[in-house]
Amino acid sequence: MAQKPVIKWITSTILAYIGVGFLYYIAGYLENWATGKQNVFSPIVGLPLTVISWPQMVIADLTHFQTLGLRRPALIALFALAVLVTIAFKRLIRSY
Repeated sequence: MAQKPVIKWITSTILAYIGVGFLYYIAGYLENWATGKQNVFSPIVGLPLTVISWPQMVIADLTHFQTLGLRRPALIALFALAVLVTIAFKRLIRSY
């Protein structure tokens, strides 16, 4: 039995959300490691929290651009989001 298009779209959207959040977490973790900063939370706590709330963190990074500077995790998350939206748009066009 083939999946319904709505179920397929919801599944791919959830996986994309989790994927971008995971990329944001890994980029932030590696940035902290490269600059010698200590990570406050262990990955057991930090990863689920970041995967759930990465859009708010990206907005905070972009809002406080003047004081924090341009952070790499925000750039990586926005780039990954743009790629995933482009792929979804191409799939949508191809389906019609």
